[in-house]
Amino acid sequence: MNFHLICLLTAMGMTTGGSSTIHRTTQLTQTIYRTTQLTQTIHRTTQLTQKIHRTTQLTQTIHGTTQVTQTIHRTTQLTQKIHRTTQLTNLEKCGPCPIFASYTLSFSLQLRKKHGKPSVRVAEECQLAQ
Repeated sequence: MNFHLICLLTAMGMTTGGSSTIHRTTQLTQTIYRTTQLTQTIHRTTQLTQKIHRTTQLTQTIHGTTQVTQTIHRTTQLTQKIHRTTQLTNLEKCGPCPIFASYTLSFSLQLRKKHGKPSVRVAEECQLAQ
């Protein structure tokens, strides 16, 4: 017989001679042990369920943030495309003039020598002529 069970029975005032009492007490002890184990399993399952719930919420937040980021990216691309289109439209209106074209110092000096004016003034006249 289990030493701890004998101690338990002795503490309860029972003798080890009554086999039916010992049998019932053993069954009851086993039931209490299994119930304790099941309670601990339920507690761990509850904790895991809560973690899964929090993870699901975080995943949904990440998904929403990803969608917003993609929308911002598309909006930025469209804004850049509109900006480039506007620049091209402005360039087409004026034609190839020094304000929009990138030119070197030598080109600027050539314009000054040829027209007797700063290159910006020549560009303004180009724009005014249209």
